[in-house]
Amino acid sequence: QERRKIRATLYDALSQLYSATRERELIAQKDRLRSKRRGIITPADMAEELWEDHSPSFGLLQFPVDFLTHLSSGALFDLPQGPVEVGTAMLETRRGLKAGTIRVGGPTGENMEVGSVPRAHFLSALAQCGHYGHVRLPEDAECEAALSEFHRYQQQLIKQFKQLASQRTRDSRKQKAIVDVLMRKALHWRRPA
Repeated sequence: QERRKIRATLYDALSQLYSATRERELIAQKDRLRSKRRGIITPADMAEELWEDHSPSFGLLQFPVDFLTHLSSGALFDLPQGPVEVGTAMLETRRGLKAGTIRVGGPTGENMEVGSVPRAHFLSALAQCGHYGHVRLPEDAECEAALSEFHRYQQQLIKQFKQLASQRTRDSRKQKAIVDVLMRKALHWRRPA
């Protein structure tokens, strides 16, 4: 009876492995046929297909709307477009920005005082999600709570995206590229009006 249990477990594991491999082979075969017609299938193409097929199941949220309790509270801040670097150093040096400041637009970008590190991280998350111009900047506690939930949400998405990418390709670099594209699409997603 013990042998039967072990054998059943082994057969089940082999069956699951075979099914997953076969599923990947079918997808790869479809990709090869398509690439013959159109050229090379890029990770962005694969990500786009995954987005079209699975985006309703992702449980997408919008930052900051879905992460704040008081949407209209907080001071207005004019956030320029570009990547945001958050300052966390005690004193401003060549290597780091002073805590409570941000630099927008890369190493030669504009330095801006925002009042605190939580607010600076909040503005960084806004920029990451494609929000620029006049934005509401909540109090520190609200920023920290929203960012905590936002980071938890990002980790959940990454887990889903990695699983989907691993079903499309075994190449770890392509998987990472697929996850990056899907994450960018998810963070810039807007609820239809």
